[in-house]
Amino acid sequence: MNAGNFEVGDVKGNGIAVGHGAHAAVNVGQPVRAQEALDRFDDLVRVLERHADELPEPGELRRPLALVRAELAGGSPDRFTLGSLLAAIGASVGGVAVIAEAVDRLQQAVVALF
Repeated sequence: MNAGNFEVGDVKGNGIAVGHGAHAAVNVGQPVRAQEALDRFDDLVRVLERHADELPEPGELRRPLALVRAELAGGSPDRFTLGSLLAAIGASVGGVAVIAEAVDRLQQAVVALF
């Protein structure tokens, strides 16, 4: 046996590590968490539509919501951009508990992305 060469056959899979001190990590939950965030975003939009008449300026949320949606759908969302947008949205709907709760659920789903 030659100490420098070895053959193990046909090895397939995710996160394979071989050798002294080898380590492999696979994050299989990311697509699930991304879908969860998109689902919570859709929930927020539905809640906003149902309770828009309770907000003083519901139209001012269109642009920040579009930016949140673009970040979530883009594949590699920016944590700081999402955090800032959601904080601003949360501040503007703070007086309407049901909307604030939907924003909070979305923020929790976004935190799980990172």
